[in-house]
Amino acid sequence: MIRNRTRILSAAVGAALVPLLAACGSGTPSASSPDSKELTVATHAARNSRGEAVTDWYFKEVEARTGGTLTFKVTAPDSLCPPPEIGECTRDGRADVGVSVSEYAPQLFPTATVVGIPFVSQDSAALMSAFYEVNTTHTGAKAVWEKNGLHLVGHWSPGRMNIGTKTPLTSPGDLNNQRIRTAGAYLERALDTQGASNVSVTASETYEAVERGLADGTGFALDGALDFKLTELLPYWTDVNTGHYSTFGLWLNKDVYDGLTDAQKKAIDDVAAELNGGKGIEAIQAKAAEQCTSLVGNDDISKISKWDDSVTKPWRDAVGSSLVDRWVQDAEAAGLSDARGYYEAYVAAMEANVDTAVTDPIDTCYEQFEGRS
Repeated sequence: MIRNRTRILSAAVGAALVPLLAACGSGTPSASSPDSKELTVATHAARNSRGEAVTDWYFKEVEARTGGTLTFKVTAPDSLCPPPEIGECTRDGRADVGVSVSEYAPQLFPTATVVGIPFVSQDSAALMSAFYEVNTTHTGAKAVWEKNGLHLVGHWSPGRMNIGTKTPLTSPGDLNNQRIRTAGAYLERALDTQGASNVSVTASETYEAVERGLADGTGFALDGALDFKLTELLPYWTDVNTGHYSTFGLWLNKDVYDGLTDAQKKAIDDVAAELNGGKGIEAIQAKAAEQCTSLVGNDDISKISKWDDSVTKPWRDAVGSSLVDRWVQDAEAAGLSDARGYYEAYVAAMEANVDTAVTDPIDTCYEQFEGRS
């Protein structure tokens, strides 16, 4: 079974557990079966988050499909490795499985930074399925995963970009002279076209930056606004229609994957295909519905709103294709060959995978908020 995120080791039994602990980080078979392995997971997914919902479904399903010969020990968030190092931590074997924000290590995940280009990725379900499809078929993308020593399971969005501020935002022009903590180099450049400046602090440092007056606002998915208690300081939250801006990724150490039995590998990959084919979005939807309830009931929030295409058209026009061109240069410099071909395949796959019947419950929060008493 998936082991608890907390790790409590008493001194009385510590010595007896040393051999087991030594085996955890390398996928070493347990004594119960020559094929049984417990895989250690380094994660940045917060408790009760979308990321936790996605990974919990995946781990439980793999355990069931393998008859319990594969199990996962999920460590407490950020306890085994700091978030920017989880990719490297998974590569070098400190963890068997990694879960983190890919933009923390763009040199490792150039295929994922495409999501950070504003106005490109608008649909969460299409994003997830398209990313998996292109990363398992595009020659340059497959070469990146092979070089990095990681086996892809999937990537998903933590949510659409919302900007929290102390006063309402009604148009991109209202961003002028605002100091905004954002995520991703391409969004920073897009905000720069509207006269906003970036405040470079981590997610966990954002509350203090706003409290001390170093930042006027911040860009987050709405669940992040709740997780980091930013609604206490910023009562206005606006989906600025730039779309999804980041991804969480789930990957295995390639050597660990290669050391699994054929049946275990099949379970890993079959469940990954199902995760990216709709099961992941179902887990996200269920968690997002809970988050919407929390948002609507949050008395610290004065208003949540969403700009439509007509409001953001001048901003999109100002950005043009410049950020796509910049991403192509950056991705190729990070080792992705045929980056433009990858971008075109990703966009085409998103368009082909859009399902109008699949909606993010957060989208309904705007209407529900207007109707709250």
